[in-house]
Amino acid sequence: MWWILSVFLLLTIVTIGDANHQAVLKSLHHAGKECNQYLDQPDYVNDPCQERCQLMVLRSWNDSTDVIGIPLARHYSVRDYGNVKRTVDCVELKLRNIPSYDVCKRASLSADCFRQNYGSALQTPQLAPQSKLQRQNTVLECARILQIEPGELSTYASSDFLFNQKARCLIRCVIIRQGLYDDVRGPDLDRMYVQCGGYDSPEEVFKRDAQQCIDRLKSECMDNCTLAARITRECFPQNSGPNSDTQDMITGLLSGVPGVGIIIDALFSSKSPLDAVGSVPELPIGKGAANEMTKKLGIKVK
Repeated sequence: MWWILSVFLLLTIVTIGDANHQAVLKSLHHAGKECNQYLDQPDYVNDPCQERCQLMVLRSWNDSTDVIGIPLARHYSVRDYGNVKRTVDCVELKLRNIPSYDVCKRASLSADCFRQNYGSALQTPQLAPQSKLQRQNTVLECARILQIEPGELSTYASSDFLFNQKARCLIRCVIIRQGLYDDVRGPDLDRMYVQCGGYDSPEEVFKRDAQQCIDRLKSECMDNCTLAARITRECFPQNSGPNSDTQDMITGLLSGVPGVGIIIDALFSSKSPLDAVGSVPELPIGKGAANEMTKKLGIKVK
């Protein structure tokens, strides 16, 4: 009987370790199917707004800044310098004379450039980055789960999130619920890069530096909550990612707490919740920002 119990425990561990929690994984194919339903049209209709919808479902489009390259690139298999540059040049050229209000056409042309230049389309579901509103809900849910009162949240926000064990467990709960962290394997660096990663650095540099920091902290054998909080705080530099904007947070929220802001900024924003809808990591191209895209994709243009 012992071997049956061992197998059961192993399967349980694997199941728990593979849980995506609130992380949303989408494929190009399923995003297209969703949008056919939303727009109430069949597959064969060639509608540019369908492609805009598809990019939005993948959280790879923003009407103000155009295509968001980091999450969309995950849906294609090739990421070499030549393909990236061709894609950037294509988007820049095709959108040059398209008015900003024609968002469906701009989205459709951008999607064409990725299909034609970036690489082979993958059907494996990839992370759709969470919006600010989703991150806000995750924090509130974790606060309820851990029985944290609103006054305590304000205290944590205005001080160090290593303030006490409950504060540290809040951070751990949030990143686990987001599908970004596991106690055994640590942060999922691929997802972290898509959701909130250091676009000021190439992806391989971001991952290398983060892993070195994680390994150092793991060697100190801390409890799970402290380890998760310190990894968030120390291994993901403040203002390194697109969700690191602190201007609408309570003063001092990120003082000495680098990684926390990319996860909980929405909770303490003075903006309406409606302003948070669709707020995702942005990688603008198509408005004279080709160099910016190559920089943020970690490609050095000679």
